[in-house]
Amino acid sequence: MWARYISFFILSASMLYLVIYSIIFSFKFSLTAFFLLLVFGFSILYAIFTEFKAIKKSSKTKTTFNFLSLLCVFGGALSTYFLNIYLSQGSIIAASLIGIIGSIFFPKYSLPIYTGAFVGMISPDFSHNFYHICAACIIAGFIYELSKEIFVGAGGKLGTIAFSSWLITYLIFDLTLLQSSFNYQIGYELLLISFIGAITTYVLYNYFSLDPVLSSALISLIGALILPVIIPDLKNISPSVIMAATFAGMSSKKRENWYKMILISFIVPIFFTCSYCNLGGIGGKLGTIAFSSVLTIDGIFILLKDISYKN
Repeated sequence: MWARYISFFILSASMLYLVIYSIIFSFKFSLTAFFLLLVFGFSILYAIFTEFKAIKKSSKTKTTFNFLSLLCVFGGALSTYFLNIYLSQGSIIAASLIGIIGSIFFPKYSLPIYTGAFVGMISPDFSHNFYHICAACIIAGFIYELSKEIFVGAGGKLGTIAFSSWLITYLIFDLTLLQSSFNYQIGYELLLISFIGAITTYVLYNYFSLDPVLSSALISLIGALILPVIIPDLKNISPSVIMAATFAGMSSKKRENWYKMILISFIVPIFFTCSYCNLGGIGGKLGTIAFSSVLTIDGIFILLKDISYKN
C-alpha cells in the first residue's frame, strides 16, 4: 500500500508543478487563459483527491516488483537517447521508433519501454551527462513499478513518470532546465492537430484493439514526418502537439468515453501553449501535458456527478 501512496504523491506533485508554471505563464500570456487554467487546476485537484480516496479503499495486496521492467525502461531510454542525440533524429521520431519496435517485438514490455523512451526524449541543448540519464532511468523504473495500480487507464501517465524522474534528477544534481519563448497562438490548427492525434489513437487502441503504445507511436511518427510539410508555419511545434495528444488518446475507454476524449483533445493545446516556455529540455513533459488534460476533464465530470448525486 505504501508504494501506491509514494508513487501517487510523486506523480501528482510533478503534474501540479507543471500546472502551476502554466498558470503563472498564462497570466502574462492571456487573462482568459489564466482564469481558464485556474478552473482546470481546481478540477485536477478534485480528480487527485478522488484518486486518493480510491487508493484508501483499494485492497491491501502487495505490489510486486518486476526488475525486467526496470531493464526495459533503461533499454527504451538509452536507445531513444542514442537515436535522438547521436543520430540526430530528434526526440519525437526517436521515441516513436522505439515505441513501435518495442510494441512489435516485445509487446509484453511495450509500456516500460515506451516509458523509457520518454526519459530519453531530452533536448541536446539541455546540460547533462550520462550519469544523469542513468539516474533518471532508475528513478523512472521504480516509479513505473510502484504506480501500476494508480491512475489506471489515464493517458499521459507514462510520460508523467518520465517527467517525474527528470524533476527528481534535476533537484538532486541541481541541473538547469531550458527556458524558451513562445510566438504562437492557440489557433484552430493546434486544436485540429490535437483532436486528430487524440481521437485516432483512442480509436485504434479501444476499438481496433491495437496496442496503446503502437497506436500512439505510429500516429506520432506520421505526424512528425508530414505535419512540418503540410503546415510549415507550425513545423517547430505541430509534431509535439500531436504526440502529446496521442498520449491522452492512450486512455482506456473504461476510464474515458469518446466525448470526454474530444474535450480532452481541446485541453491539450492549452496546456501545451501555457507550459511551453518553462521546464524545457527534459523528457516526459508532453506526457504530463496529456495527463493534466485527462485529469482536468476527469475532475469536471466527477464534480458534476457528485453535485447531481447530492441533489
